[in-house]
Amino acid sequence: MQKDSTNVCATDLKDFDRGIIGEKLESMKKSRSGFLSNVTRLQGELDVLLQDISNYEEASEKKGALDEAFTKCL
Repeated sequence: MQKDSTNVCATDLKDFDRGIIGEKLESMKKSRSGFLSNVTRLQGELDVLLQDISNYEEASEKKGALDEAFTKCL
């Protein structure tokens, strides 16, 4: 009995595609993780600044940076 070469190639191609997709997903996961840690850090800094009204200007700038980082995370 002879194997159908098209089935073997199709199976190999599917495995190859899964490998590439898996690598891309892992890369996206790592980059998203980096963006999330940046959002978390900025949120913590903003929380500290908001404890004193005299930090209004700096808190306002930090809020803009936080909004931008959050947008990149999505």
